[in-house]
Amino acid sequence: MSKSVVRNAQYKRGGLSVRERHNERKNEGYQNEDIIRERAAYNVHFKQAEGGYEQMFDAMLDQNVTCALAKMFPNVFIDVCWAHMISPSACVSALDDFLDAVPYNKISTFGGDYCFVDGVYGHLQISRQNVAYTLTGKVARGVFDERKVLDIARALYYDNPKRIFRL
Repeated sequence: MSKSVVRNAQYKRGGLSVRERHNERKNEGYQNEDIIRERAAYNVHFKQAEGGYEQMFDAMLDQNVTCALAKMFPNVFIDVCWAHMISPSACVSALDDFLDAVPYNKISTFGGDYCFVDGVYGHLQISRQNVAYTLTGKVARGVFDERKVLDIARALYYDNPKRIFRL
């Protein structure tokens, strides 16, 4: 059976713990018969988020600290990871700030952990829309030219993760 599900929703802070329990397979039971809890251990995690969803949300809101750390320390990088799924608008705002404050070779804009490949595709589409929207705004404001944003996009999606995660 082949399924493709993409959810693009904004949640209030109180709703994040519900999403986290579901996505991280912490619930006791699931209505979706395709979720096999016993196989959750086989999920691939290239990078595990520190803390939980609420901590990640707080970090997105506290972008200035993130920018300062990434700017000051050579071994600190910004990994937007699956923030696109939590709040696309907050992610666009954060990415816009990150690109103003931090060299773009220290930013990775896509990643996550999925039980099914269709989730990767859906998340990638949302991520690409967010990055395209952000970079288009930078071009419109004269921050970057069209040629430069192509280099930046390649770095955000390919060059940076390859280098940072040593892939």
